[in-house]
Amino acid sequence: MADNTIQTATDGNFEAEVLTASNSQPVMVDFWAEWCRPCHMLAPTVAEIAHDYAGQAQSHEVECR
Repeated sequence: MADNTIQTATDGNFEAEVLTASNSQPVMVDFWAEWCRPCHMLAPTVAEIAHDYAGQAQSHEVECR
């Protein structure tokens, strides 16, 4: 699901990539799952938002299993 403007956050890097980064700029996090049909339907919209705000906000995705 990742767009080149969307970085992947994991349990191991969530604090640094999302929580700490949010102190200096907005961070959008997309929680999604491979089995989630609505997640796949929203993916193009999430990618468009990430692209539109590149440089102004960080975009991350977290795969829920």
